[in-house]
Amino acid sequence: MILARRGPVVGIGVDVVELDRFRHVLARTPTLVERVFTPAEQAYARARTDPTERFAVRFAAKEAVLKALGLGLGAVRLEAIEVVRAESGAPGLHLHDEAAEQAAHRGVVDWALTLTHSHRSAYAVAVAFGPALGVAPDGAGGALRLELCAPDPQRTVAFYEDVLGFTAAAGSGGADVRLRAGAVEVDVVRAAATGDGPHGRGVRLVLEVDDLDAAWRRAARHVGGLAPPGPPSGPRRDFGVVDPDGVHVRVTERAARLAP
Repeated sequence: MILARRGPVVGIGVDVVELDRFRHVLARTPTLVERVFTPAEQAYARARTDPTERFAVRFAAKEAVLKALGLGLGAVRLEAIEVVRAESGAPGLHLHDEAAEQAAHRGVVDWALTLTHSHRSAYAVAVAFGPALGVAPDGAGGALRLELCAPDPQRTVAFYEDVLGFTAAAGSGGADVRLRAGAVEVDVVRAAATGDGPHGRGVRLVLEVDDLDAAWRRAARHVGGLAPPGPPSGPRRDFGVVDPDGVHVRVTERAARLAP
């Protein structure tokens, strides 16, 4: 069994919509609803006698998502950002078409969304998360696999072998090279075309090792100016490097196992 955990935060967006002003906008420009909200969002909002609050908080969510992605209003169709509800009532997001493409380009794989409103304003907070590697317990019988599409696979493979201590693994399948370190496998494949790389911006790989000092000495032989981790008596230590394709790799000491 592989235990997954949420990845690093890629972006945070916050937005506020004044209800009276938004009510006036809806009355003045009724076609706005068709241009901005999906049919499901419209049906949910119009279940209320006054749908303004539900429309406003969803509009705030869409703008919060744009801010989390570092985009301005108009960069994607707002209808491509859809607010959905789980059976529990918790809000969530479905991104479509160009909105999904923009999120994927920035390495976003998961979202957290919070919505609320008062009698005056609607508020939304959107948090975008990058991919996370899980932790495979001993005896799990499987490895967690990450695929990197690299313009120069040979350079990327050399980095993971020389700097991070990965070794070649059997059964590469469709990958040019499969590398392994403990329960983590990295498949390195050649990018099909310019721009098809791993889009490493905002992506972070976390590796836990038993001997951090030995890992640092190995990395320092290949990475100039690499700052050493703190003293052993300090808090949990780590150091960071960036692979040739822009993926940030943080190497940290393995946390002590808790007694059963």
